[in-house]
Amino acid sequence: MYSYKNGLVTSVDLKVFVSDDWYKAGSTNFVRNFYYQTFADINIACLQVPDPCDGVENCFNIVNGCAIAPSRNNLLATVPAALAYKASAEVFCDHSAPINWAWTAILRLGTGQDYGAAGDRTFVLFRSSGSNKVHFATNNPEGYDHHEFTEITCTDGQWSTYTIEVTNRGSGQLSYVASVDGATIMSGNYASSRAKTTGTLSAYVADNHYDPAPAYKVRNFFYQIF
Repeated sequence: MYSYKNGLVTSVDLKVFVSDDWYKAGSTNFVRNFYYQTFADINIACLQVPDPCDGVENCFNIVNGCAIAPSRNNLLATVPAALAYKASAEVFCDHSAPINWAWTAILRLGTGQDYGAAGDRTFVLFRSSGSNKVHFATNNPEGYDHHEFTEITCTDGQWSTYTIEVTNRGSGQLSYVASVDGATIMSGNYASSRAKTTGTLSAYVADNHYDPAPAYKVRNFFYQIF
């Protein structure tokens, strides 16, 4: 059976023989490790989206322009912690999944621990419990369990860009600004001595602690250190 799309054969039932239904078998030959694998269609357009890390030093492109769905324990990269940094991702908001009281994860950049210490929630996005809001958490050692958060009502069926940027003000102080589509939603200062500045951070889409947010998608997720 054949399937066609745009004049091309896109699927066909194949018969597998060792060796053939037309010719005599090779009497002195053997076969092993013979397998067949198929791949999903590649979206060429998304591969042509400019890489935000192209030509930029100390920048890590974690997810490119091709959107991926969050899944549990999906560790995509391990990156160095730093005093000053920027992390950003585009997230597709989808309200189609039923609302329940479970927290579900979209992405996490952190130490691998859930919360309670510096760097655990460097850049974390959840689908909020009991609503279609996005829970945006970031590192703040002066906040509850070393992090600060807010909730944003996302627009169903639209992409939004979530960004956290931390700068070194000098004199032992850091400034942070969290934004959505360029609009500031959280900001403040804290002592650099209480920040996570050594070791590594793990980048997940979605998380190693929570189930993934259904129907949400992530693209253009990157991390840059200064």
